[in-house]
Amino acid sequence: MIWITFVCLAIFLLTRSSNRATPRIEPTPAKTFAGNDCTSDCSGHEAGYRWAEEKEIQDEDDCETAGEHSDSPSFAEGCKSFVNGDSPTTDDDKDNNSNDDSQ
Repeated sequence: MIWITFVCLAIFLLTRSSNRATPRIEPTPAKTFAGNDCTSDCSGHEAGYRWAEEKEIQDEDDCETAGEHSDSPSFAEGCKSFVNGDSPTTDDDKDNNSNDDSQ
């Protein structure tokens, strides 16, 4: 008789827990570099920005013709960010700066 009680209790607990809603997993926000969305680690944007800085590029058209150095849209966006005077910050930089401010 006692084992029937345990079986019923086990069935009750198993059915109760299976009716709970599955927790929703929020998507990870995309990383950005100087306001541009990155596909992964922003390395293309960073390389384009550094290249434009080193070459002292001042015209966005030069970023489009940078294909001899790279055939990457993210490289061109990084280059344009330099030309437009955008700050070369990534989401990681923003997170690190906000952590520094709290200390």
